[in-house]
Amino acid sequence: MERVASVPSHLFDILRRYVVDGGDGRSILPWAATIDLAAEWEIPLRKAERILAAQAQELRLVHRRRYVKGSAEGKFVPSPEAGRLVAWLHEADIRLEGAVSLRDLAYVRPYQTSFEELSWSVDELRAAGVSLPDAARLMQAWDDLPTPSRYAFSGADPSFDAADYPVPATSAVLFTASQQLRENLSFLWETAGKESERLGLDPGLTASALPKKLADFSPSWHETAALVTYGFDEESDAEWCESPSWTPLTAQALARYAQQRHKGVRQAFKALVPLRRIGALIPELDAESVAALPGEVPDEHTMATVDPQLRVSPPGSPPAPLDLVSIAGRLGEPVSRTWQRIRPFLPLDGAPPTITGVPEAVPLWQDLSLLSERLDGQLPALGGTVSRERMAACARAVGKTPAWVRERLTVYTEMFGLELEPAETEDDGS
Repeated sequence: MERVASVPSHLFDILRRYVVDGGDGRSILPWAATIDLAAEWEIPLRKAERILAAQAQELRLVHRRRYVKGSAEGKFVPSPEAGRLVAWLHEADIRLEGAVSLRDLAYVRPYQTSFEELSWSVDELRAAGVSLPDAARLMQAWDDLPTPSRYAFSGADPSFDAADYPVPATSAVLFTASQQLRENLSFLWETAGKESERLGLDPGLTASALPKKLADFSPSWHETAALVTYGFDEESDAEWCESPSWTPLTAQALARYAQQRHKGVRQAFKALVPLRRIGALIPELDAESVAALPGEVPDEHTMATVDPQLRVSPPGSPPAPLDLVSIAGRLGEPVSRTWQRIRPFLPLDGAPPTITGVPEAVPLWQDLSLLSERLDGQLPALGGTVSRERMAACARAVGKTPAWVRERLTVYTEMFGLELEPAETEDDGS
């Protein structure tokens, strides 16, 4: 408290605004504070940094100095607009210490601030040494660009205010724009290239050359749904549409794509593989794994086996024995049949088929409870030695006898690695 009380009143507000928890028990005074103070006091960055460094040392804050004596960056005096921009970024938990993207800038931009006005502050931050795209010309031209060009540098429909902001014309953005405009890939690649040349944009703001074999490819919604993520955040109250980016092709996405396209899973996978050349995140499967993919169009039972929402394991983790029991019980089929449906898809998610001893039995509704530690059908699963006391508790939980419970657990001993304690007396069956 004494150290805090020693902070001069004219610095207290900026320290209160910018000091953040470093997560390791230490507090951090980030770079943005220096730029904001320099802008507010109309002083060079090096001087503002020196003032804050002294306070950081007094308060034992983590603070990194960046401006050396005599450097052009250290002599730079940012404008109040640049100070407001770093404050907006800081409030959105976007740190200058990492690379700040065009998406980040658009995210914090108030609607009353034009992209041209924002570009002036961006140039100032670049002059201050912040890592930012050299995209001032794109931002200044944004409101006057023709519709195809706006799609090429946004991906989503720019007629929506939430999607009306420029980003680099990456392959994912151009791929999505092609689908939105119902054009082939070459049209959007050429549009981005011509606009980039006209505006003199940095080469890093446009995708690399399009392979000739994909020039005439025209993506449909089915391809973007399987390979690209973008759109509105349903859990956020903000009116914001994320720009397109590639997302890994999962087993569920492939199965859905195959079903929508009325293709066998193997054929659907082969149809998507060429898109890997422009950055699509399609797993590289060996010939054996590709050949093992189902040749038929997925039915609803197969769709259920690859749906993470129907598993008890966390999303992104390989299927566990309890998942098989849960899904097979829902489908009313033998656990072995459910395992046969899931196994061919495992290489897509990088999960080796490690489950053994899968029974032929159709699960009963009680099985899921019996095979979970808390008798709730959720992880952690039952494993190891199962005592008579445990079987008695299971019996009470499902309204059956201990002998009945033993019989059900015996079905799953190998798959779950169970060792059932022997029955003590004939009372075990009563």
